[in-house]
Amino acid sequence: MSMNQSAQERTGRILSCIGGIYTVLSKSREIQCYAKGTFRHDGITPLAGDYVTFCLDQEPDQKRNADGYIKAVHPRKNALVRPPLANIDRLFLVATLHDPVYSPLALDKMIVLAVHNRMEPILILNKCDLTREPEVQAFFSVYKTVGCPIFTLSAILPDPEIQENIHALTKGVTSAFAGASGVGKSTIINALFPAFDCETGDLSTKTARGKHTTRQSRLFQLDETSYLADTPGFTLLDFERFFFISKEELPYSFPEFVPFLGQCKYTKCTHKTEDGCAILAAIRVGEVSASRHESYVSLLSEVSVHKPWEIIE
Repeated sequence: MSMNQSAQERTGRILSCIGGIYTVLSKSREIQCYAKGTFRHDGITPLAGDYVTFCLDQEPDQKRNADGYIKAVHPRKNALVRPPLANIDRLFLVATLHDPVYSPLALDKMIVLAVHNRMEPILILNKCDLTREPEVQAFFSVYKTVGCPIFTLSAILPDPEIQENIHALTKGVTSAFAGASGVGKSTIINALFPAFDCETGDLSTKTARGKHTTRQSRLFQLDETSYLADTPGFTLLDFERFFFISKEELPYSFPEFVPFLGQCKYTKCTHKTEDGCAILAAIRVGEVSASRHESYVSLLSEVSVHKPWEIIE
């Protein structure tokens, strides 16, 4: 590599991709880049959130409307297949008990996804003004043993303290908001960060499912060390297309199970129905939620039918 070429080499972070052109943030400057053809050959797809090395072309590529090209993708902390994002530290999981009513299995899958990929899960129960208090308390009783923060939000009666607490958790990290369409992810982001003006949409009355209001995964820079991603809504069906965990790893992605692992009567306990299972004993005394265990059993059935080489990392 010549001295001139080396001088053009930079590092940055991908904010978004549209039509094969990546917006890379480098020293407060956004630069449009295309990916080298070798990425496709190597089976690598650059993602929003990736840290990359890129090179500036001596002359802008007029055909691609780009100023340079991505040369290398740096090692990732984690990556999501759908929504396509990389290097996420905190995953805010938004659910509602009213239009749409959350699926415990879908939410538990997202928690497993977060824990397995070293993302801190944070639960937000939205639209609480439309929900009876006993239903809210029942939600808390299921998820309090997970050990992650849980917040309740109301559009009619917003609580500035709760909003500030959520806002504080986005400082110094890269965060993403996820959940089924229609739960109010973009509305929450707009309330926390008005400058971004994320698009919002009403629930489809025909299908009782939320319209997909966010068209692509993209990162917003909040400050020098903080980033926020808004993601397309995804459903349980989207999760079922991808299998990312083995049956041996699954129990460790249920945080409330971990203190009891290794304490069962049988070393090969599957934690389903066995006598002497420490997790089943924990359920009986309220240290583990029966609902969460039902999700575990369902997920165990799913992952058990997949061979190790079918797991997508």
